[in-house]
Formats: sequence, C-alpha cells, structure tokens
Amino acid sequence: MTGAAEGRGGRRNVLRYLTIVVGVVVAVVGVVGAVRELPTEALTSWVRWLVGLVLVNDLVVLPLVALVGVGVTRLPLGRVRAPVQAGLFATAVALVLAWPGLAGTAEASDNPTIQPIDYRTATLTVLAVVWAAVGVWAVVRWRRPPTEG
Repeated sequence: MTGAAEGRGGRRNVLRYLTIVVGVVVAVVGVVGAVRELPTEALTSWVRWLVGLVLVNDLVVLPLVALVGVGVTRLPLGRVRAPVQAGLFATAVALVLAWPGLAGTAEASDNPTIQPIDYRTATLTVLAVVWAAVGVWAVVRWRRPPTEG
C-alpha cells in the first residue's frame, strides 16, 4: 500500500470512530434527558414503543428486506437491475414516511392540518410516479447498446 492510501484510510478510520463517539454521546444525552424529564407513565410507554419498534424491525422488516434483496439478485434483470433496485429503495422510503398517515396514528380531531391530505391516494400517486420513472429508466437502459470494458 502506498503512503497516500494509508493516510486516507487512517483519516477514514478516525472519522468513523469520531462519528460513532458523537452518535453514542447524542444517544446517551437523549436517554438521560428522557429519564429525567418524562413522567413514569410516559417513560414506560416510550420504552414499550421503542422495544416494539426494535422487535418489528428485527422480526418483520429485516427478514422481508433480505428476502426481497435475495429475490432481486436471483432474477435475470441484467441492465435493468439498477432501476429496479432504485425503485424498491424509493418505495421503501415512501412507505416509511407515509406510514403514520396510512396507519391513522396522526389523526387529531381538534387540528385538521395534521392530516390535510388523503394519505392512501397520495402514497399510491407517489408510488405510481416512482415506478413510472423506473419503467422509463429501465427501457432506456435496455435499449442502449451494451458498453464494452
């Protein structure tokens, strides 16, 4: 390895560890603040919600993502693999962002601006636009002659 490459790797490691330390400090400050400021009932509810979120993530979301990932890699997609992967990623992000509205957990009768739109229609519209773009991108890549090299 050259000296320049080692220098870059060293800076990357320092940045990585610095980022980890900052993340841990922020998490600890958040937990300590929650423990100090929240009433016991709210703290208990928060901990239940957090544990439930971790369980749903580990037992439902991650296996589903792994299955979809394995399925996509085994399909003979060729040059359209990148558009399909991008479309799946955009779909996942859109669904995560829309989930509170789709689940109805953000409803409040005294504040009509909390859910000013129909989230089902809006989410389906976003997904239609995403997959239309994926279709255009896939057709362009499929029709383009293969590059050499």
